[in-house]
Amino acid sequence: MKFFKMYVGILFLLASHVSFVHAAKKNQSFLDSKNKLERNLAAYTNKVEKAECVEQHDGSYVITFYCEKKPICFYMPKTYNESVDRNKKRYILPRTEWSSDRLNDFMKVSADTLQAVDAHCSIQKIPGVDYSLGILFEVDGSKYEVEKNIDQEYKTVSFTITPK
Repeated sequence: MKFFKMYVGILFLLASHVSFVHAAKKNQSFLDSKNKLERNLAAYTNKVEKAECVEQHDGSYVITFYCEKKPICFYMPKTYNESVDRNKKRYILPRTEWSSDRLNDFMKVSADTLQAVDAHCSIQKIPGVDYSLGILFEVDGSKYEVEKNIDQEYKTVSFTITPK
């Protein structure tokens, strides 16, 4: 019986060690991916060539940004409270520039279009960050849902505001 307990104890220690090594490798893999992303992002730049806001036949609205290169877009709430707020969705297009005139023109057009669903979209250049755009959607989360879609082939980022 004593031998059996010692055998079980050794198996437990071995399993714990294997689990720890696996977790360490998984964490290292995550860190390697993060470092690779940071290196690639430092060399990445993009430009919004045009944008449009269109009402679909099903009552949804699609805001599409056409970029010069394949786009990168992150969901990035400012705070924890914003991350659980169903009414706000904040995204960032890192190292992406857009001329101020075109940005202002688009903001006017999209404000008129989105007024029908009582939604608001604000886009701003992020101060202190080279060429980055911040996009904030404010919608009634109980009635509408905001969904992001990136099409690498056509170099677009689309946001669909869909009734629930």
